[in-house]
Amino acid sequence: MERRFHRDCGMCRPAPVRRRASSVGWSGMVVTLLAGSLAAAAQPAGDATVTSLPVPGTTEGLLEVAGFTAWSGDRASLLLDLVRHLYDAPDAGSPAVRAVRRHARTVTEFMEAWQAVRAADGDASLARAPDRGARRRLEDLVEAAGFRLRRSSGAYVVRVDDGDDERARRASLRAAGLAVDDLDRRLNAGEALAFEPPSFDVPLPLTTEVWQDTVLRARAGDRALLGLHLLADRRAALLYHGLLSMSADTRRFLAANPRLLRDLYEDHNERLALYGRSLAVAGDRVTVPGGADAESLWRSLTSGSTGRTTSSRRRCGGTTGRWRTSTMSWRISTMRTSGSP
Repeated sequence: MERRFHRDCGMCRPAPVRRRASSVGWSGMVVTLLAGSLAAAAQPAGDATVTSLPVPGTTEGLLEVAGFTAWSGDRASLLLDLVRHLYDAPDAGSPAVRAVRRHARTVTEFMEAWQAVRAADGDASLARAPDRGARRRLEDLVEAAGFRLRRSSGAYVVRVDDGDDERARRASLRAAGLAVDDLDRRLNAGEALAFEPPSFDVPLPLTTEVWQDTVLRARAGDRALLGLHLLADRRAALLYHGLLSMSADTRRFLAANPRLLRDLYEDHNERLALYGRSLAVAGDRVTVPGGADAESLWRSLTSGSTGRTTSSRRRCGGTTGRWRTSTMSWRISTMRTSGSP
């Protein structure tokens, strides 16, 4: 028995689950990600299966939240490096992981409250507080920033909340580049406020629509927050790592087969992070180590065809599917890498 995060939410409470016998030991093997080469994830310019994803905040702020202050890479590799830093061990409850998930929740709650205010009122101002609907929206916004809305001498004012959780909220929003430290002073002075966090772009394998509709589904929410949700969800983060290591043809095939992609996210994310570059689809065929001359060997190992992707997809589609062909491919790739015969 182990504890991991609930399958429907990478940022909620831990829930006990039973590990499948076939996957015992795989979590511990994710530590080898640290030895992985960034070159394996590099993609040629113009690859349509790799798009751009804005992440709210600054690189420095996100690295500080994750406790990764020694980082000295470039922005294109930032998310890959953070995935390794956060998930190189099976402990999903490490302090760094908890900090990133708390950060993602805080920024999400604040931005959702701000979007509600902006949609209905245009900006945040105490001048609208007498209206019940506007007051509730404003109250949600200031509380999401670690403040309180109070009525004093017949007027509404904003007060700072010095609780531990509220201070942590303000620190997290500060790391995201959101100016909330003097929110009380500015609102009480009659200012009308608007919020737009800075952002930076990172490579995204596949499209935001695929990640929102197939992988993270309802939890993805606003596209602007997708990067934080992806990083806070261990399975999504490992899937991201594996997809970037694949060829464009393989990513294109997975994008066209959402059921298979969802299966990889739910049940095979660790394998994909470790050995995704060994899974290759060209046209409508799965290519195996050794090329065409080795296909007869693969048939004997997998008790079936190694060629047609539709056959491979049928193996992977059901709940008892085990990715026989690709798992054997990963194992052979591992033996090659380690120098075994």
